[in-house]
Amino acid sequence: MNKLRNKILTWGTVILLFAGVGCEDQDTAFPSQEEGRGRDASLTLAIGENLSRAAKDGDSMKKLVVLLVDVNSEIVGRDISTPDAVSQTVTFTGLLRGQYTLYIIANAPGDLDLSTAAYEVGATLPGTLKDRLLVTLSGTDTPSYDDTDGMPLTLVKEVALSPGANQISAELERVVGRFSVSVYNHIDNKKLCISNVELSDFNASIGYLFNHNNTIPGAVTYRSFPPLTDIISIASHGSASVFDKYLYENIASTYEMTIEGAIFEESDNPATCVINQNIGSNQTSINSPDDVYVIRSYSDNTYYLYTNGSTLSAKQPADDNELINDKNYQWQFSGTSSGTMKNVGTDRYITISGREPGIGPTGSNFNFGASTGIYFRSGRYISRNGENISTRGSINNNSRWYLRPYTETEEWKDAGGNTLTPVKNFSVTTPINYINSFGATAALKYIYRNEHLHTTANVFYNEGQGTFNFEVVPWEKKTADITFD
Repeated sequence: MNKLRNKILTWGTVILLFAGVGCEDQDTAFPSQEEGRGRDASLTLAIGENLSRAAKDGDSMKKLVVLLVDVNSEIVGRDISTPDAVSQTVTFTGLLRGQYTLYIIANAPGDLDLSTAAYEVGATLPGTLKDRLLVTLSGTDTPSYDDTDGMPLTLVKEVALSPGANQISAELERVVGRFSVSVYNHIDNKKLCISNVELSDFNASIGYLFNHNNTIPGAVTYRSFPPLTDIISIASHGSASVFDKYLYENIASTYEMTIEGAIFEESDNPATCVINQNIGSNQTSINSPDDVYVIRSYSDNTYYLYTNGSTLSAKQPADDNELINDKNYQWQFSGTSSGTMKNVGTDRYITISGREPGIGPTGSNFNFGASTGIYFRSGRYISRNGENISTRGSINNNSRWYLRPYTETEEWKDAGGNTLTPVKNFSVTTPINYINSFGATAALKYIYRNEHLHTTANVFYNEGQGTFNFEVVPWEKKTADITFD
């Protein structure tokens, strides 16, 4: 996947120009930094056309720090400026010919003060700088920036100061990637309304300030994303952005997307979509695989099967609202008469090893059968004794259970509170793919810094035949002239 390189601001090249002062023979052998005489050098940071984009998107240098470090990790040059511009020239004096490392930081995070004595000329570069982490995010937060401080842009570059002019091309990178989704409504004379966009957990909690060859900090956790809060209406043959966030670099296990909504007549104007959640009555059979149920004890209707992700137990919820809101009470079955039992909240499975029930990343295969209730048997029956879950070799009332289905229904209303009836509701879950270097569709495995992954979902509906089609276009390689925003 190609990176969308910012090249400091938009798509211009960063030119590192060391203009030597003096008349040394350009064929002279390259001396070390301990040899030769001091010389001046200028570092010109230049970009292409100024497209006047915002600093919060990494399109302007509000503040700029350039550190020049020699082979002994000594800082031999430091320049701090506030250009608020698209180009800047930095001059260092008295340099010896030799190898150097440039550390360039535009719009440094507020907790990084590079004006202190730790970063002054003559100091040893702190070893923690290159491995510095960005702010840790919690909940469903994603990286965000403002136009006062701007989005950080960084670069570490090895350079050589030799006789004559030295010109090196480099590219500053945004410290984040970007993921966006748009939906195109291909339906004639119908309005498309999006009520929810849900992504799998690839919202990384932390990232590096400088590029570490696109590796991820070991302390990273992958979290969910903020929910869609407003209805997005899309006219016939129109399109709209339904998700657009900056992200820390991520290499997650799953990249999936769920889009939910409904098709309406053009005259309808949905304003809200309320999700009504309900726990149904007792039943003793599984309607279809992947339906969601809570599992109630047959012998005591106050107890329900529950897991915290590591142990299996029976708990007494206060009411049905607790069963609705705490997904650790909710279960799915991979079949109607036999299969695995997966917990919705923890994404883990019930196991039986010998006589011991447990919870694991994969599950035992159970038989599901009706016997004045429903039983779950994998060699032995799952049984309840108070809050404890055990197994037994024969069935009794403690190893009988009831299923209560968990369901969700959407209720659409206009601004006046009037209920609207959709032409069709839809909920589609799809993997996020990209076009690889061989031109084939492949599953997304990562999003790196300075990459903008944009995908489009195309929605079709044939009212006469009642057929619905939802196509997600794989992400294709982007070229360097496509800007980040």
